[in-house]
Amino acid sequence: MDGFAVRTCASDTLTNFACLDAELKGQGYKHVFLLTSDQHIGHALTIGRIVLGRQGIAVTPLPVASNAGATLSLLRIVEDAVSAAIWSITGMGGANNDPRPHERAPASHVGGEPTESPIPR
Repeated sequence: MDGFAVRTCASDTLTNFACLDAELKGQGYKHVFLLTSDQHIGHALTIGRIVLGRQGIAVTPLPVASNAGATLSLLRIVEDAVSAAIWSITGMGGANNDPRPHERAPASHVGGEPTESPIPR
């Protein structure tokens, strides 16, 4: 997996973006592609645009067709968007303050050990 960096700092969608925003900004990124399942793309895109948008980073969705089940409800997306906005302002939110930890999938990464190498541009 040369050219890719794995991060294990996230346990949910908000903390996934939150643990990368300063690093992406610091490395001069202005645009990223968001690759996730079609059932999760609306949720992840909403949070990504809030968190990364405050750093001036544009997010383009690349949904992948899946049979993973139903998409998240609009109410859940709005709740998580509000959490992302609160995090953007206060730095508080995500897994540490999530009232629904039983609904969160366990954090994982693909292939090998986590690395601290720079994310490719």
